[in-house]
Amino acid sequence: MTPDIETTYMGLKLPSPLIAASSGITDNVENLDQLQQLGAGAVVLKSLFEEEILAEMARNQTRMQRTGYTFPE
Repeated sequence: MTPDIETTYMGLKLPSPLIAASSGITDNVENLDQLQQLGAGAVVLKSLFEEEILAEMARNQTRMQRTGYTFPE
């Protein structure tokens, strides 16, 4: 018989207090299914908008590296 380790976290009922952090192991559905079978009560996923954030950062970095107009007067 499996012990009942159900818990509540931030108002959510979780079957287990074990929470898998966002990492390479949480980036595909097969691994998420395996984590659930192994007892993870929740999983932290990467941001849904990560690509947009990275693109904006790259644009800002490009803008900051441009040489501005100089007026050697």
